[in-house]
Amino acid sequence: MDFKSIEEKLVKIIDMSRSIIDLAYYALLYNDSSIAHEVLIMEEEIDNLHTELEMDCLKLMNAGVDERNILGIIRLSLCIEAISDAAASIADVVMRGFKSHPILDMVFMETEESVSLIRVEKDSELDGKSLSELELDEMGINVLAVRFPGERWIKDPHGDFTLTGGVVMLVSGFKDSIEELRKMASQTIKS
Repeated sequence: MDFKSIEEKLVKIIDMSRSIIDLAYYALLYNDSSIAHEVLIMEEEIDNLHTELEMDCLKLMNAGVDERNILGIIRLSLCIEAISDAAASIADVVMRGFKSHPILDMVFMETEESVSLIRVEKDSELDGKSLSELELDEMGINVLAVRFPGERWIKDPHGDFTLTGGVVMLVSGFKDSIEELRKMASQTIKS
């Protein structure tokens, strides 16, 4: 066990904590249980990574590394884990079906834009295409993040990012455009 592998896990946990807060915010703001569910999955992943990190730190202590260095890593990891717990608490509110204030509901009913998760199905119109190839900006869609199954979120993916079956996209844009994109992501192309 060395500091490099611990550093990599710590960076991964930090990246995930940034994404989980954004997703929890969107879940609450748009009262979207599918995004809230994603937050709860990520929170479990962060918990597991945090435990692995602590175990790795204990191994370093046994190897004679200065305890103060290890303590700093553990404290930072605990703070990040607390952030993910807070995001999970927000998601839990959405999952339990608490309704937002009626005025907030009215505002979101009036707005033309929304945020949503879209899963790309294998052999769909989106499968195998890059984001730039799809010209989603012309549809009024912004891809906020993408995630391969079992992987972490990639924020603001580049235009050369290629969608494949199983990829989940977090998108914002016009409601009608999002529904059109959802159809493109789910309809299998006949060959």
